[in-house]
Amino acid sequence: MTRILVVDRDGPSRQRLCADLAGFDLVEASDLDGCSQLSASGLAAIVANAELFSNALTVLAKQLPVLLVADTPSVVEAVNCMRRGAADYLSRPLHSEALAAAVRRACAPRRTLHKDAPFSLLIGASAPMRGLFERVAAAAATDALVLIQGESGSGKTLVARALHDASARSAVPLVRVDCAAISAAAVNAEIFGRPTAHEELGPGGGLLHAAHRGTLFLNDVGELPLDVQGNVSRFLQTSAGESAAHANAQRPDVRIVAASRHDLEQLAASGRFRRDLLQWLGAVVLHVPPLRDRGDDAVLIAQATLDRTADKLDKPGLSFAAEALDAIRHHPWPGNVRELVNVVERAAVLCAGPTIASELLAIGALRDGLPPAEATATSGSLEDFFVSFVLENQDQFTETELASKLGISRKSLWERRQRLNIPRRRTRTRGPRGDQDAS
Repeated sequence: MTRILVVDRDGPSRQRLCADLAGFDLVEASDLDGCSQLSASGLAAIVANAELFSNALTVLAKQLPVLLVADTPSVVEAVNCMRRGAADYLSRPLHSEALAAAVRRACAPRRTLHKDAPFSLLIGASAPMRGLFERVAAAAATDALVLIQGESGSGKTLVARALHDASARSAVPLVRVDCAAISAAAVNAEIFGRPTAHEELGPGGGLLHAAHRGTLFLNDVGELPLDVQGNVSRFLQTSAGESAAHANAQRPDVRIVAASRHDLEQLAASGRFRRDLLQWLGAVVLHVPPLRDRGDDAVLIAQATLDRTADKLDKPGLSFAAEALDAIRHHPWPGNVRELVNVVERAAVLCAGPTIASELLAIGALRDGLPPAEATATSGSLEDFFVSFVLENQDQFTETELASKLGISRKSLWERRQRLNIPRRRTRTRGPRGDQDAS
């Protein structure tokens, strides 16, 4: 049976906590005297009054989950407690089963992370990335709100997914909201569903409901309109203490992870971001380093991208020339990981032989601001490159020649046409072979 230590100076208050935790093996204490010497072995978690969250309890929070219950909750106290290691922060009055649900969630087994490759989606061996891996793993072991900050294209979405996948909520899919891509008029209904007159959650719908018992990822959170920011802040303020049963009907049980390429402190100072929401989101802040500060990680990412892309294109054995690797290593990559991935995918599509030369990467042309034909499609995905190449060249090449230019079989070309819905035009009349070779 799960053993829980319940700590509260007030006897009746402690008894109410114990009543809420009926069914657990409970150990009671009135204060934290000696808690620093208390062995955590045999205990699954500690539930304590938030006023008692001292240094002694902070030490224990490194060994097992510590859940705090506040008689007079505040955003500042909640943020401070989460930063110091608290697994959860709940406010009185507690709805039935809320505390028990929080304890079960905190005690749920976490996904084991491999020492050398903690997150399959994140690639890197540099010191900044090793530090990020440690912070992501620590945050994943809690239910704290997380703010991910970094430059555009640096991998903030990958960090959010890794954080979710390593958490106790990983059984529920991550729900992503691209705040900059939704109109200001629609974003409130998109997140909250059908709003009531008091701007509370509607009876159904909305991505908050879709993320029930999972994670809602607010990408580009700084782009949210101020009124929606207020609704998110109120949701975070009032959702603490809601029971699982109550959440099923009205207020979902959701962990919120947000990301921003902007400095939210500056936005708040200029009045474009609500200070109360920033305080909530600032419980745990993860900074994603730009690719230029990650040493040889660019080469590792490029090689992993090439392996994955070559497999998709059915081009086994595709590799980089030595000078191409050198170019990748020394390019500053202003577009970060996103730019690198797009460049490698495009080069793999266009490469007709077994080796990608540095010229095919077109890194120098991009750096010098030149617009050669080989460097005009650096912002799309692999499928974008494929569609663009086929549409631009199918009038001058036969299907066999087009497939050869792409380095794939004619059958693979036909299959991709069907999957990507690329119309096949009438095969051109074959011209002189010399013209074909020159094109």
